[in-house]
Amino acid sequence: MLCLLSGCGRSPQPPTTTPISSPPASLPVTSTPAASAAASALPHPRPTSPADASYARALEAAQQGQLPRALQLLEENTRRYPRHVAFWQLLADVAHDTGQSDRELETCRQLSRLQPRNVENLIRLGNLYLQLEWYQQAEPLFRRALQLAPDDIQAIIGQVSYWYVVNTPRKSVDLLRRAITRYPTNDQLYHALAENYRRLGDFAHAEDAARQGLRINPGNARLYKELAQVLISSQNVKRLPEAEQALRRTLQVQPDDFDSLYLLATVVEDQGRAAEAQQLYESVARVPSETNPALYRLGRLYLKQGRRADGQALIARYEQATHRRDAADDIRKRLWKGGTAADHLAMARYYQQQGDLSRARIEAQRALELDPREAEARRLLQALRTQRKTGH
Repeated sequence: MLCLLSGCGRSPQPPTTTPISSPPASLPVTSTPAASAAASALPHPRPTSPADASYARALEAAQQGQLPRALQLLEENTRRYPRHVAFWQLLADVAHDTGQSDRELETCRQLSRLQPRNVENLIRLGNLYLQLEWYQQAEPLFRRALQLAPDDIQAIIGQVSYWYVVNTPRKSVDLLRRAITRYPTNDQLYHALAENYRRLGDFAHAEDAARQGLRINPGNARLYKELAQVLISSQNVKRLPEAEQALRRTLQVQPDDFDSLYLLATVVEDQGRAAEAQQLYESVARVPSETNPALYRLGRLYLKQGRRADGQALIARYEQATHRRDAADDIRKRLWKGGTAADHLAMARYYQQQGDLSRARIEAQRALELDPREAEARRLLQALRTQRKTGH
């Protein structure tokens, strides 16, 4: 895969141990490389034609980190050579790395039209739909990818990702166990298996899967994090020191992983080390996240210390954000089943308020696709496109 996108998850309620900025319950998908790295893996023939020469220039710009220049060249050349697949592949990577998820979605849709049997394209578009929580659109893509390539690791992970978010972990476990018989040394499969066992509440098998994965790849930070979540979820206080050790191993590899910092803070607090937990919560509370659970936890600690005003302010901030999220979740649940133009328009307004203009454009565009007469969606989309042209 050139790039598999992480899904988009929402922050947890304070008592949970789920990370604050990961896919739903740490959705098992691979990370996306930078465009410069991804571009180096793309096929790029020697410049023996005008199209090849144009592609070489765009590729060079992407590899050198000149992403705006690469984006300009690629948009020009996808219009000039609309069936040149490599242009579209690179454009999708550059759009992703410049944070333009609406452009990326348009590009991946075009790729799927150009190569409808290409498993990589199906999975990539499916992951984008998972990120948007458009589950009805994602499901047939993952199903088709698995039909075309039943033994492909990423096709298996894609199908598991879909089953995970629609809460059918038993199907995921069955598929993953079969896959592991074919690929017994693939630590990514063990990570996904541990997650799904954890979701089933089968913590013994979840721990066993995580530890088997770590025996295969002792440096896998995500597996240490998953092991910690399994131990925390088991609600056995005697296992908290092991969970703490696993999280610290994760942070040795990924020191800026605020999800793990938050989990570590909860584990430290639950072991009675409030001062150390407070320092960790204060670090995580600075992360921009709509419903950052560290705000709630830190607010509670401040209240215990007699810092009434500080504690109440943090808890109020968290609760207000939770209320906004819950209102949006009501719409999301309708989108999971397909949704109407009005639902997508409401989500467009929500993302606009949150400052996520790319996703707002996607939702407004979808509203127009469903109802071309939706005047408000048309006005909003025009305003959002104007903001993109002016650099906002």
